[in-house]
Amino acid sequence: MADVADPPSPGNESRLLSARPLLATPADMELFAGRVWELSQLERALAQGFSVLVVGERGSGRTSLLRALMFASRFSGPDIPRRLYVRAAGLTDPAQLLDRVLGAYDGMNSAGRKAPAAISSGTSVALDALAGRQQDHPMVVLLDDVDPAVGNALFGVLRDELWETRTSWVVTATKAGSMSILAPPADAFFETILRLDALSQAETIDLLRRRLPHVDQMRLESIARDGGRPRELLDLARQVDWDSTAQGADLGDARRSRDRVLAALGRPAAMLVAEMRDLGPVSASDETLLGRMGWTRPRALQVLAEIEEVGLATSSSPRQAGPGRPKKVYRLLTLHEWAGSHQGRESAP
Repeated sequence: MADVADPPSPGNESRLLSARPLLATPADMELFAGRVWELSQLERALAQGFSVLVVGERGSGRTSLLRALMFASRFSGPDIPRRLYVRAAGLTDPAQLLDRVLGAYDGMNSAGRKAPAAISSGTSVALDALAGRQQDHPMVVLLDDVDPAVGNALFGVLRDELWETRTSWVVTATKAGSMSILAPPADAFFETILRLDALSQAETIDLLRRRLPHVDQMRLESIARDGGRPRELLDLARQVDWDSTAQGADLGDARRSRDRVLAALGRPAAMLVAEMRDLGPVSASDETLLGRMGWTRPRALQVLAEIEEVGLATSSSPRQAGPGRPKKVYRLLTLHEWAGSHQGRESAP
């Protein structure tokens, strides 16, 4: 598995400043910062055989935390269950999910032999197979990016059957997704709910120092004053590294002013901006966006117009093939763009 074997190391700068989730490799774990308390809580829960739901917004470092948990298990004794990372994105029912878990398990334990074919005989057979594999080689499933409806079906409808397999699960979810996953009777499945908040100032400085070893301490401290989410901090780190004329205090102030403007717009705008940071440029008719938000096109168009009006986003209407009006595409401003446009707005008469 790619999550177990160490991949070739990319160029140093690209590795340090990449926004991709960390892998369970020694090189990537050197970049893991913060979340010490969260990691200890996970270890404590798993030692008691508990299942955990990790709740955090996109960019909070959920995947990297799972990889750090997986990496830590390399130094555990043979009597400690192995940790199996499984990405569930795109799976539409519990049988598919269990099938992927079993396939990943068999691949991890094949020791160079051809892995057994994945089963596809439904949830009952899959659950029996999972229980049998637990007797051979106990494992903990680290489940990432599960669809909330699929998660609720697995941990709710099939809750009792899943308990009988004696498998512990660590599952990631957004705040909105966690509400769907935990709808009864699945609320009883997870003994621990772990919430990933923004990193503290000290954790932020640690993260930035690992990524930007040549940036002076005063600049790091000015940027890290309010803490933040890892993905946002990495975006900021790339800008500081690329633009040597930028002052850390200026970028930190710009970030804080942007966050104040967004907070003033309210929760719908904040939710939309979070999705745009994950998806990139979007339109009001973007089906993926509408599905994630649970909105209609007019509602999305209204909130997109609001964030554009305050200068958080810009729009364009690129040419498209075929008849019809070009659709309006909205893109979030980078921090440098926001700083320049906001300064211009403040200086305007």
